[in-house]
Amino acid sequence: MPRNTRHAALWVGIAMLVVIAVDHLNLYAREQYDAIPTVGWMFLALVISSFLLAILLALYPLRLVALASGLMCLGALGAYIYAVESVLFGFHEPGISYSGGIAIASEVIGATTLLAWSVWGSTAEHSGLLGRYLGAGRTGRGGSPDAPGASPYTPAATSAVSDHGQSHAATSQDKASRLTITPLAVIVLAACLLAACGSSSSASSSASSPYALSTRKTKVGTIVTTGSGLSVFMFTRDQRGVRSNCPHGACTALWPPVLTKKPLSESRFGPGIQRSLVGEVRRPSGSEELTYNGWPLYHYATDTAPGDLAGQNLDQFDGIWHVMRPSGAIVKTAVPAV
Repeated sequence: MPRNTRHAALWVGIAMLVVIAVDHLNLYAREQYDAIPTVGWMFLALVISSFLLAILLALYPLRLVALASGLMCLGALGAYIYAVESVLFGFHEPGISYSGGIAIASEVIGATTLLAWSVWGSTAEHSGLLGRYLGAGRTGRGGSPDAPGASPYTPAATSAVSDHGQSHAATSQDKASRLTITPLAVIVLAACLLAACGSSSSASSSASSPYALSTRKTKVGTIVTTGSGLSVFMFTRDQRGVRSNCPHGACTALWPPVLTKKPLSESRFGPGIQRSLVGEVRRPSGSEELTYNGWPLYHYATDTAPGDLAGQNLDQFDGIWHVMRPSGAIVKTAVPAV
């Protein structure tokens, strides 16, 4: 790999670490990911680590630090893919958002460039901001070979001796890089494609049902569910019959709204559902969310099987989440342990 390419790879990797930190800080602070148990702390740790590693690499780059940074990018990418495909510490990402796309792109580019530099880069040829500052100080104190008291063993005095060996080593490195860079790029790009495919597969995996809403017997009695049997919840912070206060970000990632698939006049409802209690409310995105007895409806991302009640009575996003009876009553009963 040519020297200029190695130099560019390092600074692109550093820039991607900053992008990762800023993107996840936005998700953590503004999109309410801080309210997600375990995952929120993971986001905060990633923000801090990315900033610190970027600063360290900019000041004085080391191969080991670049390797750790590249592996961190791959780890973050893998965690995101897993959250889209499955459930990560109780959290499921329903799809790839705009911020998620930025995260994927920056993690792929960051992993590629930093891992490449950890293999072919050299602190000796890229001393970083701190190394340049110290080097300038040494030159000002008599680093020039013509200065009084200067050591004869300066870089200028020895460069002629080592030029031939360095050029031979550079040629060998270039040949090796051409043989090994392609597999690394293929692996990282394959991970990116897997993430993109994962979102579409997870979105299409839910079972279809002719009913918009239905009912089901559970451990807390008969409740309102989606047509496929997933428990639906109301949120105490919502304004009944007016609007949802779970509009975006981590809230909708953890509590996806139950959206209308067709006009209510054309929708079908399962046995036990009182049609007069069914309504809809417009979300900030412009989509229509189903309501029951005036309450916007959601399902909990970790409830993956019909009748699951992991979200019952949870205190999240400054409100409590409850299932509902077909009569429209709110269920505050705790789920029995057995």
